[in-house]
Amino acid sequence: MKENQEKALSLKAKDEILQAVFKEYQYAKETLEKIHDENYFPKVHFDYIIHEQTSSYQFYEHRLLHRLDQMQNSQKLIRFVDEVLARLPPKEREILTREYIDHAQTDWWKDSYARSSYYRTKNRALDHMLEYLMLS
Repeated sequence: MKENQEKALSLKAKDEILQAVFKEYQYAKETLEKIHDENYFPKVHFDYIIHEQTSSYQFYEHRLLHRLDQMQNSQKLIRFVDEVLARLPPKEREILTREYIDHAQTDWWKDSYARSSYYRTKNRALDHMLEYLMLS
């Protein structure tokens, strides 16, 4: 039954699913860049005055915990996609990287592939990527 569901998806449907996955991947990378920026996390200053815990401190604590959670989720997604790409054959990895990460021009493949082999390899790459997504 799983094979029937995979074969039921058109190339366009597979493409749309992976566009969404790689969009999240790109967003996760951007989020990590922001997190590593020195101004993203609140600065901790030690003064020797004891303050009661107020809602403003709770707000900062909540914000910090949210950012740490964002960072962990982003790292997981990036690591997952990078691992899947590393497991793919080189031609499939090249197609997915150029199409979804680098956003190369639409006809970049014409120098390297015949039309039929490009679409066959792309379809195989999409199938492999979706298979890994289903297994996770």
